[in-house]
Amino acid sequence: MVHGLPSSEKDLEVCEGCKLGKQHRDSFPAESTWRAQFPLELIHTDICGPMQTASMSENRCPSKSLKAVTPFEAYTGRNLGIAHLKVFGALCHVLIPSALRHKLEENSYKCIFVGYGLCEKGYRVYDPRTRKIILSRDVHFDETAS
Repeated sequence: MVHGLPSSEKDLEVCEGCKLGKQHRDSFPAESTWRAQFPLELIHTDICGPMQTASMSENRCPSKSLKAVTPFEAYTGRNLGIAHLKVFGALCHVLIPSALRHKLEENSYKCIFVGYGLCEKGYRVYDPRTRKIILSRDVHFDETAS
């Protein structure tokens, strides 16, 4: 029932020196990862703007009337992937932009993953040095260290 969950047999260790010295920005996708297969499958409109709904699960939980299928799966016919989800509290490395560092300085610094951006594509991470929460897209995770 769960697709997209990576299965690993061996222990995946992350070299801290590599993350501090070799981290780079992630590229933006050239095109959308999902495209409509037939007319009117995906419609973008801006008639009245976003609306606040009372749904906490956002159609990702099974319903009694659908017999062990989420409303998302029933509507689209695709399974909901979870490969993009990360472990809360995991150690991560956030990239320092090249404009804010010198040539011989570290490329990233350690943070703790606390959540996802609400309206932006990015991860919310806690920086223990400055004691602030930062929203960043260029984050590499070390889920084995937490």
